[in-house]
Amino acid sequence: MVPNRRSLVRRGQVEVHRIGRLLQRRWFAFLDYSHHEDTSVRFRALLKEHGFTAGASIPFGSPIPRWLQRREFGGSLLAFCATRE
Repeated sequence: MVPNRRSLVRRGQVEVHRIGRLLQRRWFAFLDYSHHEDTSVRFRALLKEHGFTAGASIPFGSPIPRWLQRREFGGSLLAFCATRE
């Protein structure tokens, strides 16, 4: 799973996390160690560089309706199915 750089939910989580740090609160504490984000296109290219072919990618993982999660801007995470070339 890869954090989705294009997700509006992820953008909101990052902004709330930054505000929380200013207020000395730990909102979305997982962002303390989750620093890498990628787009579907860039991650597919990275997989290809390392000898993998990416099949389907599925955006998911947001507290929003499933039909909206499946849009590229919806789900905060991307799941990939890849095979070694």
